[in-house]
Parts: sequence; structure tokens; C-alpha cells
Amino acid sequence: SFCVTSVANYHPLDNPRVMVHPPRRALFLLIAADVVGCMYVGLAAIGEREFPTAKRGTGAFNHEYGRYQEELGLQTLVAGFALGIVLSTAMLFHLTCWGYCGERCRRGRCKLSQVRETSCFHEDSRWGYYLLFAIFLLMCSIASIALVFYYYPDIITEADKVLDSADDSLGAIEDLLCPNVTREIKAGETLNSLRYRYNGTAGVLATCYKNSVAGFVSQSITNVNSSFAALDLAINSVVPLLGAVNSTIVLASNTSSAAQAVNASVSVMANQSSIIISNLDAMYSSGGNFEGYLPPSSSIPTVDSTDKAAASSATTESQHALENLTVARSALNEVINVTLLGTTYPKAKAADANVTSNLVGIGDKVLEHVSDFINKENDVESYRSTASTYIQGTSIGLAILLGLSCFFVLFMIAGFCVKQKKIICVGTYGVFILFFWVCVALGVTLVLSMLIYDSCGCDGSYSAESCVTAKEVVKNQYDGETITLSQQDFIVDREMIGALLTCPSSVNQSGYVYTPTSNFVDILQITAAFNITNYITPLTTQLRESSQNFTQTARPLVEDAQQRLRSAASLNGMVSIARGYNFTNDSGRYEYLTGQLTNPTTAPTFYPTFNATVNAKNIERLGILSHTNGAMEQSRDQLEHRQRVLNVSAEAAGSEMDALIASLGSGASRLNSSASTLESVRDFILTANRYTPCAVLGDGWSSVIVGGYCEQLYPAVDVLAPGLILCIVSICCAWFLVTMMKDCLTIERDFDMAMFRAKEIGRRGDIKLDPMAIMASPSEVQEKWEYDSETEIQQGSYRPSPSIPYSERNSVSVAPMNLQGNRRATGGRLSVASGPSSQLPSAQSRTSTSSTPARSRMSTYAPARKRGSSFRPSKLGHKPKIMPMLNIGQKAVLGSKNRKHRDVFGDE
Repeated sequence: SFCVTSVANYHPLDNPRVMVHPPRRALFLLIAADVVGCMYVGLAAIGEREFPTAKRGTGAFNHEYGRYQEELGLQTLVAGFALGIVLSTAMLFHLTCWGYCGERCRRGRCKLSQVRETSCFHEDSRWGYYLLFAIFLLMCSIASIALVFYYYPDIITEADKVLDSADDSLGAIEDLLCPNVTREIKAGETLNSLRYRYNGTAGVLATCYKNSVAGFVSQSITNVNSSFAALDLAINSVVPLLGAVNSTIVLASNTSSAAQAVNASVSVMANQSSIIISNLDAMYSSGGNFEGYLPPSSSIPTVDSTDKAAASSATTESQHALENLTVARSALNEVINVTLLGTTYPKAKAADANVTSNLVGIGDKVLEHVSDFINKENDVESYRSTASTYIQGTSIGLAILLGLSCFFVLFMIAGFCVKQKKIICVGTYGVFILFFWVCVALGVTLVLSMLIYDSCGCDGSYSAESCVTAKEVVKNQYDGETITLSQQDFIVDREMIGALLTCPSSVNQSGYVYTPTSNFVDILQITAAFNITNYITPLTTQLRESSQNFTQTARPLVEDAQQRLRSAASLNGMVSIARGYNFTNDSGRYEYLTGQLTNPTTAPTFYPTFNATVNAKNIERLGILSHTNGAMEQSRDQLEHRQRVLNVSAEAAGSEMDALIASLGSGASRLNSSASTLESVRDFILTANRYTPCAVLGDGWSSVIVGGYCEQLYPAVDVLAPGLILCIVSICCAWFLVTMMKDCLTIERDFDMAMFRAKEIGRRGDIKLDPMAIMASPSEVQEKWEYDSETEIQQGSYRPSPSIPYSERNSVSVAPMNLQGNRRATGGRLSVASGPSSQLPSAQSRTSTSSTPARSRMSTYAPARKRGSSFRPSKLGHKPKIMPMLNIGQKAVLGSKNRKHRDVFGDE
């Protein structure tokens, strides 16, 4: 194209060297373009595009996606598809202009007659440079294909690395969740089969390591179950306290009754003692002499104030003890039956069920995530197989496409070298058909490269923080998502996702070191899902209140009752009336004296002055004394019995209350311990953030997305574009150059046919060729001769016209004619020109010069237009102009030293 456009107004005989410069400039530009194309500068970074980062399914995403499609489509179409269409269209016009659809299609400067005038097709050395340049472009295309397929395996390698990193990240997450279940499922089990084998989710979780997430959940379930079991035992352990306090109350009641009986006995004996003493005093004061016959009144047992106070106090103390025990029983009944059994125990059962259910639900989600991640691993392997198949298939297709394109270019060059236009045409059409698809391959490569580059947005800095576009995509995609745990909904926001993607690794030799920014629970703010305070606090409150009632209400009452009963027993010991007194002796005396006084004989002997009335009164008194004495003896015995009963009851009640007090203490301790156990379980579950490090996600993001997808896979894809550009430029330039070089073969072929026909005409004798015409000098053949008419041509009368302007020289060839009047005999192909002499040389002179060497002979003919061309004298109405060709000794056309020329002229 440079050659054709540069010679439009150029005269080759003025300055033959000027024609060298345009091809040099073209070569320089092509080499510069190839070098720039080979340099990896990241073609995907060219242009302004904004990858859609809004959440999918929203109107914002649809808007951004549509805009990005337009931006990406425009840039890739310009780079690939549109380039293919434009260049293919240019190729089509090029084929049309240079005669690949027939000579009739050629117009303007591309007409064969116009092309023949340019020195580009008449200087052998220049065509050698063009051929070398075409070969150089072919080598560039081959080198570009080698460049493409040198880097093409990197795509498979980097894709495998990305998928390997994805496998490693998924494996790390599975190990964090539960490695045992991971192995079971990979061995062919399912979650349902594992649940059936291990009796539910809790059993499956129990098989996981304790330092895994599932192991933590399993340990939490175990702790919850054990703590509520301990609570159940604690509540059941205090229930017997009600029976114990009831037994104690019975004993205390017996003691109180005994104390009351003792007190009653003391009162009776005090009255009896008073009766005896008053009757004795009355008899002694009646005037009788009863000394020795009646006991002195001072010897009669009496009930003093101490006995009365002790008996009364014992009664009071025992009564108060009984009252305290009754109050304690009421308090214990309120705590045990109403609070513990009526409220705490049902709440504990419900809390146990709810907390366990929530933890099992969390465990189910953990196990389901394990199964999901294993499925994702299988998906990764499927992606690996699909990607490998796709990449290998595209590599084969691309290899065939580029290889055939280069092969057809080679075919074109080979056709030129062997001077076969058909071979050139086959190669030309082959490149033309395939070239658009090569451009499409470039467009597809750029689409993939731009998609990766735009979706990463790393701008050459590859870190978890710098790849903002990929980060924004993930943040927006999961922004507003809901996580349901423990019947609670948690909303995920952008900051949480960003913190997870950049989650740091916090480990030492002992394992994970807790920090608030390195675990899932704190970052996602889902601590409430593991907070069972609402279940535990009411229970612990009631348990501690119950324990407080035991220790601060019931036990003090029991202890006081115990103390009072012991006091009553002690007071009971202080009561001592007629203990050891011989009431039988007094009774004998009373009986003897009664007999004496009732005997009239002996009665007067007891009185200084006997008085029957006084004696009768004394007999009456003796009856009272005898009865009262016997009754007092019975009262004494009864008192002692009652005292013994009181002591036994008090002692039994004291012992029972010792056990009750101990049971109250142990019950309170169990309740407190159960509350503390529940609180420790609550605190343990709240340490879920110590078992959920998120470094696996941060490391996966850095290794899979940033390090693999963005940093490694993107350059592997993007580096193919320069090679394809170099291939396209090289093939395109070589194609355009060699398609124009075909005209060299066209001109040479016409030239050889003209000489062949001249030879045949000479052999048949249809015309007389003067050897002197062939011997004409180069300066002579450069002149233009004009005949007035076809008759003058036939008669040989002509006149030179050296004054014809140079712009008209070499522009036309003569129309078909017959120099001897037989135009048909010559085939209408030969036109003759001669030197400046007035007539053609004679036959004799031609014979005499037959020995002239072929290299010094001059061709006196030029190829005329084919039959049916637009230039015919009969139609144009002007005289034919005859043009001499160049000296055969000079190089008329590329490859003019071939055997054909020497045969034509050497043999003649």
C-alpha cells in the first residue's frame, strides 16, 4: 500500500532511489508496532471501565451491569471484533482492487496498466526486499504464535494453582469446623447416615475434636446437660427436708407436751404439798399430842419457786421451739414446693431443652457447612476438569486458527517464489477467511483479561486491602444478609465482610490467640446467639434465693428451736419435787393414828383434855392426809415420768434438728453449686469467639482471590494479547504485501507470452522481423512512434514523434494488428516499433545479424491489452501508439534472467 500510494505522482526515471524511503518508513512503523505489542504493559488496564459492584438482583446492579457491558463491549469490539470487521472489509476491498475477483474489478491506480508503470514492479532488487520483508513478517507471526503458546500453558498452571488454593482453603475451613465428619463424608457417608449411627446431631458432634467449632458446640451441649442434671439433683436433694422438718416438729411437739405435763404435775404437787402441810399444822395446833405419830410439817416435800419457774420455762421454751419449727417448715415448703419444684425446676427443664436445642441447631449448621464445603470441593474439581477441557480445547482451536493463518501466508510466499498465481490465491483466500476469527480470538482474550482485571481492581498492588473492586463486590453482595442462630436474626453489613476478608492470623505455639478482630463471632457480632444468660440468670437467681432461704431463714429457725428444746430439757432437769421422799412411811403413820383416834379407849390418851369434836376433826384431817399423801406420791411418780419423756423427746428432736440443719446447709450448698455450674456453662458458651478464628477466610481470600486469581491468573491471560496483536499485525501486513506482489507475476507472465507469440509468428513467416529492430539501443527504444493510420503501419511508412510528452509514454500498447495485413494470423497480440530510420530493415540485413548475442538484442514489442479490453482503436477513434519495451540485456522484470527469455531470443 505504501508503494502504490507513493508512486501516484512519481516519475521513476527522475530519481530511482526515492522509492526506497516509503517502504523503510513502513518497515520501521511495523517493527515499532510489533515491539510495542510484544511489551507486556497490561492491555486490560487501558480504558476506563467500572465493574458492577452493586448487589445482584437490585436495580443498581442492573444499571451498573448494563453500563459495564457497554463499556466492555465497546473496548473489546474496537480491539477485537470491530478490528476484525474493519480489516476484513479492507482485505475485501484490497482483493477487489488487486484483481482477485477478476481484472474487471480493478479501478484507479490499481489497474494493471497503471501498476505496470510503477517502478515497484520493474526493479528486481526492490522486489527482493519486499520478499524478505514478507518473510520477516511471516517469521514475526510464527514468533508471535510461539509467544502465545509459550505463555498459554501458564493459564492452565495458574488456574490449577487458584483451584489448589481454593481446595486448601476449603480444607482448612473443614478442619476448623470438624475434621472427623469431613473424613466420614469424603469416605461416602452422609449427614443423615451419621446422625442415625450416632443417635442424632449431638452424637455426631461428640466425634469432633474439642478444638474445632463442632467440638466446642459438643462440649457446650455436654456442659449444659450435666449442669442441668446437677440442678435436678440439687432440687431433688432438698425435697426430703420437708419430711425431716415434719419429723422434728413431731418430736418438738412431744417435748412441748411433756413440758406442759411436767408443769402441770408441779402445780398439782404444789397443791398437794400445801394440803398436807396445812392439815398437819392444824392437827398439831388442835391440842393433841401427836408428836412421833405424825410427820412434822417441815419434812413434807414442797414445790418452791425454782421448780415452778423451771417447769414453766421449759413449757415456754418447748412451745417456742415448736413454733419456730412450724415457721421453718412453712419457709421450706415455700422454697421447695413453690419456688424450686413449682418454678425453678420447670424453668430449668425448659432452659435445658431450649439451650440444648439452640446448640444442636448451631451444630447442625456447622455440619451442614462441612457438607457444603465438601460439595464445593467437588465443584472445584468439576471446575478444574471443565476449565482444563475448555482451555485445552481453545488452545487446540487457537493453534489450528493461528497455524493455518501462518500456513496460508507461507503458501502465498511460496506461490510467489515458484511464480504460481493459483497458489498465491489459495493462500490469500485462506488468510482472508481465517483473519476475522483471529481478531475474534483477540477480542475474546481481551474480554477475559478485562473481566479479571476489572473484577479485581488491584491496580498493580496485590493485597487484601488493595484489590478494592473484588472486595466491594463481596461486601455489597453479602451486605444486609441475615444469619439465623439460636432463633435470633443477625444482619451482616459491609464492614463485617471487609473485616472478615482481611482477617489476620493470630496464633502462637499453643494455638489461637484471641483478639476481638480475628474471629467470626466478634466480627459478625453474633455473640448473642451464644448468650444463654436469659435462660441461666432466672434459674441461678431462684437457686441462690432458695439457698439463702435455707441458710438464712429455715436453718436459723431450726437452730433456735433446737436450742429451745435443749433449754427445756435443761429446765426440766431443774425440777426436783419429793424426789426420794418416803410417802409410804407417812401413809402408815396416818393409818395408825387414825385407828388410835377412832378407838374411844385410846383416843383420849392423845389429848390433855379430850374433846370429841376436836378428835373427830382430827380423824377427818388424817383421812385427808392419808389420801393426799398417796396422791402426792402418784404425782411425784408421774412428774418423774413426764420429765423423762420430755428429756427423751427433746433429745430426739435435738438430734433430728442436727440432721435437718446439716441437710439445710448441704441443700443450700447444692443449690449454690448448681447455680455456679450454670453460670460457668454460660461463660464457657460465651467463649465461642475463642474457638472461631477467621484467619482461614482471610488467608483464603489472600491466596485464592488476590494472590491466585488477580495476581497470577490475570497476567497469564493478559500476556496473550500482545502475542495475538503481533500475530495479527504480522499476518495482515504480510497478506497485504504479498497480494500486491502477485502483479509481478502477472506482468512477467504477459511479457513471456508476448515473446512466445512473437517467436511463433516469426517461425510461421506471417511477419518479417528485422533483427536490427531487436538490436536497437536503449535510447532508441525509449522513443515513442506514432503512425497516421493502420495502412501506414502495414506499409512500413512511419514517422517518429519524439516530442510526445513523457507523461504519455509507456501508457498504452498498440491494438491488435497484422503487419502483413493478416491481423488474425498474429493472434492480435503483437505490436512492432523500430528505431529512428525511415523504414524497417530488410530481410537480408536481418539475416546478416542473426549471430548477434541474445543479451545485446533489444525487445521491440510490448504486451498489448487482452482481447475485449477497453482500449481498441476502432472504438476510441485515434491512432495506435507503439511502445518499445526495455532492453533484454537490462532487467525488464523481476527474474528476467530466467530461461524463457534466453530461449526466445537466444534461439532466434
